[in-house]
Amino acid sequence: MSLTNPFKLQSLLTCAAALGVLSFEARADQVVLDDLLARSRLCVGNNCADGMNFGHDTLVLQTSNIGLLFSDTSVNTFPTADWRLVANDRMDGGEGYFALEDVELSHHVFVVEDSIPENSLYVAAGGRVGLKTSNPDTELHLVDGDTATIRLEQDGSSGFSPYAWDVAANEVNFFVRDVSNSASKPFRIRAGATDDSLVIGSEGDIGIGESRPDASLHIRRVDGTSQLLIQEESGTRAARELIRFENNGGSWITFVDTSNDREWYFTHENNPQGRFFINHSDGGLQMALTRGGDLSVLGTITAGGTQLNVPDYVFDDDYALRPLSEVQAFIDANSHLPEVPSAAEITAGGLDMTNMQMTLLKKVEELTLYTLGQEARLIEQQTLIEAERSENLALQDSLAAQRGETEALREQVQQLTVLVSRLSDAVSPTKNASEN
Repeated sequence: MSLTNPFKLQSLLTCAAALGVLSFEARADQVVLDDLLARSRLCVGNNCADGMNFGHDTLVLQTSNIGLLFSDTSVNTFPTADWRLVANDRMDGGEGYFALEDVELSHHVFVVEDSIPENSLYVAAGGRVGLKTSNPDTELHLVDGDTATIRLEQDGSSGFSPYAWDVAANEVNFFVRDVSNSASKPFRIRAGATDDSLVIGSEGDIGIGESRPDASLHIRRVDGTSQLLIQEESGTRAARELIRFENNGGSWITFVDTSNDREWYFTHENNPQGRFFINHSDGGLQMALTRGGDLSVLGTITAGGTQLNVPDYVFDDDYALRPLSEVQAFIDANSHLPEVPSAAEITAGGLDMTNMQMTLLKKVEELTLYTLGQEARLIEQQTLIEAERSENLALQDSLAAQRGETEALREQVQQLTVLVSRLSDAVSPTKNASEN
């Protein structure tokens, strides 16, 4: 309506007086039955003053306990909720704020406290919301000078235990903080993490460095740094299970050399025997270990290393070889060789095959020394025997020669005896004749 109409101008003045804009003495309610238009500015409230400076404001509510009520008198099925815009608490010493109040429930559904940072809530074109920024780059953009944080809190009002989590980020990392559990950080991503550092696929597969994981856990890198580390740092020394594989049946681990497509398989056999196999893609079964401890190997077993003490020192000139009498005494007292573990020791502590092989080699080398020593003594004895035999043969030859000489002398004596006898017989007739 136009304010040039005297009647309507009077109505406006009457309404303004009722609102307290003009200082009329009359305080009776004024009712305007037609549209009311104010072509300039309007102040409502007890503290409005004539000639006040509106600045750039068109409507000013100026009084104590400011409120603007939206009272819906609709009927039938139309919504009838009443709302109020409230500025500040209505009590002395109360809080300063601007709020939207649900009149029927008598509580605030939206509150803006005084002295909050600039652009605390900013809705930009396109519906993007900025929190402490007027230039939101995403649908919700939160800015803070130190660790922007969002808290998710269950307050116990529905009967569930109170609990709170934080989602936060800063120049060091993005993390989830378990506020109710000593503010621990069970999940974090360090600043500078590479693409696809952690990916959860559509079927629940987890990729680490892999955007399309092909397994429950798929780790992939291209710079030679792929590793899997399981680290237990308890201060209590104890044997612990760090890796466990479970399956309804056999299972295996595959090692693949992608440069030549050759593969090794560590296999738990899928049958009641349940043997442990090591297989190769080129040569099949290489090793089998039964539950009873029987080991089969296709090929040879070689032991080596810097800790392997090969007993070549047995052949050193200064090696103290036990006399066999001491060895015999030790065996009689202990029922096993010196330096060789007893049956009881092996039962209690197991058998170190490498040490046993080296010990047995040592015993073989000592046995070789014993054998060589015995052979040297046998050779020495054989030499003495041969010398004695040669001496005996010489003596026999000498005796034979002496025996021959004796026989020759005997024959000579016999011949002399015969000659003497003959001479005696020859001489005897002549003697007899002389005597006669």
